[in-house]
Amino acid sequence: MKNLLILILLFFSFVWVNAQTEEQTLEWLNTKKAEVYDVSSITVQEGARRLEINGDILHAYSDNGAYTKINWSGIKDVSKTDTKSQIVIISNTMYNGLNTCIFFKIDNPELIEKYIKALRHMATLKGAKMIDDDLF
Repeated sequence: MKNLLILILLFFSFVWVNAQTEEQTLEWLNTKKAEVYDVSSITVQEGARRLEINGDILHAYSDNGAYTKINWSGIKDVSKTDTKSQIVIISNTMYNGLNTCIFFKIDNPELIEKYIKALRHMATLKGAKMIDDDLF
């Protein structure tokens, strides 16, 4: 019994050491955000468009005052669109009968996959119930 307990504790210590914290994930997302361009949403479509990422929300906005905010815990899915360089973040909240979404592009295919993974990780850390792609 003692050996089993030691093995379990050892296993969880390795898992804990390798897990990225919320702060580390947020720092990585913001460091790589320089690669993000062509930010848009239902409301953010014109003018200079930007993406802000902090511990509470994702905030797409433009210089004309239009904005879209998505709480981390309200994220339903993060994926690539048919346009391979475009990422979409889909929220559980609705606007004009559609799920609130934020779109943006990254040209580096390898970075796209990592960015999606980091966004999903951050959303999960914040309590989001993500769609399971392997459900069926």
